[in-house]
Amino acid sequence: MTAEKKVGDWIETTIYFGMDIPGGGVISAAQFDEFLKETVTKEFPMGLTAYPAYGQMRNADGSIERQKTEVVVLVHEQTKANREAVKKVVDAYRSEFGKPQVMQTTSAVDVAFFQSAEA
Repeated sequence: MTAEKKVGDWIETTIYFGMDIPGGGVISAAQFDEFLKETVTKEFPMGLTAYPAYGQMRNADGSIERQKTEVVVLVHEQTKANREAVKKVVDAYRSEFGKPQVMQTTSAVDVAFFQSAEA
C-alpha cells in the first residue's frame, strides 16, 4: 500500500442526524439509508463514513432528551462548493423528515489516503 498525502485546506465535517421526528415517530434505518444514498452520496461521491450512535442533550427546561442518532463523517477540501453541499444535505434532511435535530461540527485535518495495490 502506498499513501497519497493530500496537501491544502482539508476539513472534516461530522453531521449528527437525530432520528426522532418532532411531534412523534422515528426515522427508520431504511429511510436513512435511502437518504444517505440519494442525497449525501450524490453531494459527496468521493466517500464518507456513516455509523449509528446514541445521543442526548439537555433541553431548555432542564430535561434530558435521548435518541438514536446517525453520524456521517465527510473529509473534503475546504471549498465554497463543499460548504454549500454540506448545507444542502442538512437542509434536505430537516425538510424531508419534519425538522429533526441535527448537529454539525467542522475541524481542520491533515489527510493521507491509503489504497490497496491494483492487481
